[in-house]
This record gives sequence, C-alpha cells and structure tokens, in this order.
Amino acid sequence: MTKYYGIQVLENPQNIKMLLNTNNLLTSYCLCITEEMAVAILSERKNILEKYGRVEIDCSILEKIIEGFMDSPYIQQEDYESIIEGLHEIFHYMKSELEDAISDDELIEFMVSAYNGVCDGSLELLAEREAYGFISKIRQGVWYDE
Repeated sequence: MTKYYGIQVLENPQNIKMLLNTNNLLTSYCLCITEEMAVAILSERKNILEKYGRVEIDCSILEKIIEGFMDSPYIQQEDYESIIEGLHEIFHYMKSELEDAISDDELIEFMVSAYNGVCDGSLELLAEREAYGFISKIRQGVWYDE
C-alpha cells in the first residue's frame, strides 16, 4: 500500500507514473496531471471499475482517454481531473452496455467525436443522449454514422 497526500492507495505505483508521464504530451495543450490529481483519478478509477464490474490491468485506457481528449477545446486545467474521471466512467458504462462489442479505440474515437462535436463539451449530453443513441445503433448492428 502506498501513501500519497495522506491518502492510502492500493494502486500499483507504476500506474501513478504512467499518468504522470502523459504530461509530456499535455504540456502542449496547457494541461497537466499533478501527483495529487493522479492519486484522485486512480481512486475514482477503482470505484468506477467496481461499479461496472470491470477489470483493468494497467492505466492504458486512462492513457488513451487522456491522449484522445488532450486537444479538446472544451477542456481546461481547472476541471481537467473531473472531466477525465467523467470520461472514464462513460467509457466503462458504454463498454458494459455494449458487452465489449467494439474495441476500446473505436469507443474512444466515438466519444471524442461526440464530445467535441454535437455535445459541445458536455459530459451530460455525452453520457445520456449520445451514449444511448450509439449503444442503440450498435445493438441494432448499425454503426454510428454521424
């Protein structure tokens, strides 16, 4: 068990390093993940995985989400932590609902397109309207084509 900022983390310390290493890409977009943010994101990750009954071996999904959304015009440093946590939850909600019918990369590509497009940076619209529509189309065998 590792202790950061007074919070006990049952995470592999390597996961914290993985998140902090994304700063090499984020600085170009005036974004940064601090060590404290990494701990909070990983703590919320644990809750999300438990909620949806999912397992992640490492932080590669978080890394893909961070990389996919790093150039979004709707993301600012002030709310970066909560947005990453929200996107991670939406990802796992959709993966669970779709029973892994599409790849992680395809799902993240949809999420980026919808968030930066028709959702105008709204997590609520992405989580509700767009996720529902996308899940319905995938279940019907129709690829999301907007």
